Amino acid sequence: MEKIVLELISIGKFYKDGENILWILKNVNLKIYKGTFISIVAPSGSGKSTLLNIMATLDRPSEGKVIIDNEDTSKLDDVRLSKIRATKIGFVFQQFNLIPELTAYENVILPFVFSGNTDEEYAKNLMIRLGLGERLRFYPSQLSGGQKQRVAIARALVNRPKILFADEPTGNLDPDSAKEVLNVFRELNRDGNTIVLVTHDYNIAKTAQKIYTIKNKTLVEVDDI
Repeated sequence: MEKIVLELISIGKFYKDGENILWILKNVNLKIYKGTFISIVAPSGSGKSTLLNIMATLDRPSEGKVIIDNEDTSKLDDVRLSKIRATKIGFVFQQFNLIPELTAYENVILPFVFSGNTDEEYAKNLMIRLGLGERLRFYPSQLSGGQKQRVAIARALVNRPKILFADEPTGNLDPDSAKEVLNVFRELNRDGNTIVLVTHDYNIAKTAQKIYTIKNKTLVEVDDI
């Protein structure tokens, strides 16, 4: 039986503006199985980033449940949620968010501080696998955009997360670097990693096995890949 890594059950999100309630998401349901690669494509303002933040426990839904690795996160306090983010979730952002004073390798192993992991050999091998073997001691200012994003991907993977989230991961890259990074995601998925990629670009979304979009504040699968 396929293992469900993440499940969304009747997720809703709203904000209050005085007496008014502004719904961003309504009745979102989704099951993500181990080893799958899905993308969520929708224009800015559609709620896709809000949904991603809820899936990654960076934000709490107004209603519904987010279940990660069989654990209902809606019942957890901030301490336990922080532990889940540190050990079960990897996140790649549009901004690389690298610390300029640290080398590429030091940036990659930074999550060890929060997780307690100390497998530096795995970190080095991961960077080699991502084509960064000769860049371990380079600082961010010495790296190309594509290399910086690969460092960010390695950092997101270093704790062996159950699921990797990517929010517009090619948004700050030139076309060649974007293609390079998307190839990395394909390779990671072929190796068994579970990936959720959010983008406004349908051509980038097609990198995934399944494509979803947001219509009428809910999530629907796109058939014409």
